[in-house]
Amino acid sequence: SLHASSTEENRCLVSREGLEALPPGAVVINTARGELLDTDALLELLESGHLAAAALDTIDGEYFPGFAEQWKRHPVAKFAREHDNLLLTPHIGGSTLDAWSETERRVILKAADKLGLTVKA
Repeated sequence: SLHASSTEENRCLVSREGLEALPPGAVVINTARGELLDTDALLELLESGHLAAAALDTIDGEYFPGFAEQWKRHPVAKFAREHDNLLLTPHIGGSTLDAWSETERRVILKAADKLGLTVKA
């Protein structure tokens, strides 16, 4: 399971070699950033059966202009349509009412602290 920020330095942090080193039948979950994962290698290892399954809620390139228009032709979308071992979900896990409320609460507390105000949490 990937949990990291995306930087130029960690692009393809989980490379082909890293994926191949996983035990046969492993499951890969990426809820961080698509750029962290060698997607071509992931698809090949899913196809070969080395990896049992993968779940992605983020895809390499999703923040580039024009991505939405190209999505249907993206290799990940094509693979998911043709195989049952790749689960794709929207990258909106943090968009729940609880998550937004907690974010708002923390922003208010930090702003009040910087202004020297006391706020009842």
